[in-house]
Amino acid sequence: MKFRLCSLFTVWAFWFGGSFMAGAQTWTPTSAPRQSWTSLASSADGKTLAAASHDGSIFISQDSGGKWIQVNWLSSITTLGIAPSQEWTSIAVSADGQTLAAAAQTGVIFISADGGKTWKTTGAPTNTAWLSLASSADGARLVAAGNHSGIFVSVNGGQTWAPGTNSADAWAAVSSSADGAKLLAAANPGQIFTSSDAGATWVTSSAPVLSWTCVAGSADGNKAVAGAALGGLYLSTDAGTTWTKSSAPDESWFAVASSSDGSILAAAALYGGIYLSGDSGATWTRSSAPTNAWSALACSANGKVIAAAFNDLIYLPGGFIGGNYLGLFFETNGAALESSGSFSATVSSNRAYSAKVALAGKTYRASGLLPTNGPVTSLINTPRGNPVKLTLQFDPENDGLRGSVDSPNWSAPLLAGRLPYSRKTLAPQSGRKYTLAMAGDAGALSLGGSQSSVGYATLSVDISGNVSFKGKLADGTAVSQKTGIISLQQSPLFAPLYGNKGFLLGWLNFANADPFDLNGSVTWVKPAQSSKVLPAAFTREADVLGSVFNYTNSIPALGLKNSIAAMINRTAPGQSFTNTFVFANKVSDKTNKLTLTISSAGTFKGSAIVPGSTKRIPFDGVVLQGTNLGFGYLRLSDQEATVLLAPAPTIVSTNH
Repeated sequence: MKFRLCSLFTVWAFWFGGSFMAGAQTWTPTSAPRQSWTSLASSADGKTLAAASHDGSIFISQDSGGKWIQVNWLSSITTLGIAPSQEWTSIAVSADGQTLAAAAQTGVIFISADGGKTWKTTGAPTNTAWLSLASSADGARLVAAGNHSGIFVSVNGGQTWAPGTNSADAWAAVSSSADGAKLLAAANPGQIFTSSDAGATWVTSSAPVLSWTCVAGSADGNKAVAGAALGGLYLSTDAGTTWTKSSAPDESWFAVASSSDGSILAAAALYGGIYLSGDSGATWTRSSAPTNAWSALACSANGKVIAAAFNDLIYLPGGFIGGNYLGLFFETNGAALESSGSFSATVSSNRAYSAKVALAGKTYRASGLLPTNGPVTSLINTPRGNPVKLTLQFDPENDGLRGSVDSPNWSAPLLAGRLPYSRKTLAPQSGRKYTLAMAGDAGALSLGGSQSSVGYATLSVDISGNVSFKGKLADGTAVSQKTGIISLQQSPLFAPLYGNKGFLLGWLNFANADPFDLNGSVTWVKPAQSSKVLPAAFTREADVLGSVFNYTNSIPALGLKNSIAAMINRTAPGQSFTNTFVFANKVSDKTNKLTLTISSAGTFKGSAIVPGSTKRIPFDGVVLQGTNLGFGYLRLSDQEATVLLAPAPTIVSTNH
């Protein structure tokens, strides 16, 4: 029950039923969230799967990957003084699924004796970057490989550890027989070493010097398979003493797995495919898994469950994901009122779906059964008598659904993502507040927004991953929307406006790209109105730039000492003006009688007297802490004007 993972990749789990199958498997993601997965482990029966990530999370499934529960480190760790979040590199599970061991690159190894409910640290050396871990069937005997620090073994469930070899090789992978007596250790680069006495002594095998990345063996330890980067797959039938190169193609092999009797083998190549063998490696067949950066494999005792990893999701073949989905549809040449809208669906465990399509101010319903392969089509009757066709199919690569909404006059591609988060599976953004400007690109934002700016907003994420979006547009129209975070770390936004005669639509992307924690793009469709500010009909598109917002009453929301408030009149640039003042969360400045107040949500409001006038004009907007800027609008009665809060001195152009 040993597995090996070398990088941060997605985990796939394959159920082969009652017989070995080399291909013809269709794979779809499980309910596990996106993580930087680094290792996956399986119990003997394949029902218990454990997944560890470089981000510090461990998830456990008790139903072969159907449902996943995140380990709550704050309540599960029984040894104090150890940080709960670790850069996990390897995880192992006992045959019965009750004993788990997890190793971290940060130098700790944790043990759980109750199926992952509670954890404690072991006596393993803490000055070692652990890269690989394997256990005996009962979980009592452990072997761990440290980068350039040797192989260590434990015979008492991790309480104490002894060095198995003092070699300072760059150890990459280890494996263990069911009784923990026969061990294999592979170096990258280097050779493969064997031990027949639970690690007390080690012998160099006949394997050539290669960049070994992975090794796995049968339960009795007699049969083994090993893979090398930029090399082949090698087989042994004498507990690793001698090795023979197999007929598998020369790929950059990164992971191997074996059934308990060694008859079923799996091998995964980096930027290649997954190959399977049902005859102990005599012949190999490439599975239908796509070419990808495969990095990890695990196998149940009977070979019916094989798990593979790449990217950051966990997949099951021939399966599907029930749950809730959110998405958008609009034409590729631009969002238009009559052909754009939002999509939501609930998919049951038997692939039955119930969908809602919001289009042109109406909400339409559709239902049916999603096939395991290919699309399904539903016809939606509209009030005008022109049926709209909804086409849907699973999109496993993106953990979602895709398709189109079509009428006789237009066709709008549809993309929807699964909502994986809940109170049990927290979104990475849970509890955070964001402020965002829909003002153009970063360069335009620093100049007070482009001439086609859209507006600003605040955004908050609750504990279940639900998103609340609230903002104001350039014409003063308030906009709000409830949405969610899909697996791709995006939120679809569709807010009907102006009595369903316009809308705000776009995708918001949660990212950690300094200085912006959130980006994306939006389209604002506005009808003609009698108002003096922006009365004409138009469609505007703008980039979205946002950052996390934190507020403390006594600390200025922006890290500015001296700042300017620039009021930029788009229609009459000559009427633009600036104020220079000492920044604070509440400002009252004599120049132009400017007032400014920052709220705990990240919005600001105030007023000023425009030079040459005696009338006080209000303004409002948001502050962006990631850029030390504020963006908003001066609410003139008949003209569009923006507000920029920026460090002083700043030269602000009024002619862009």
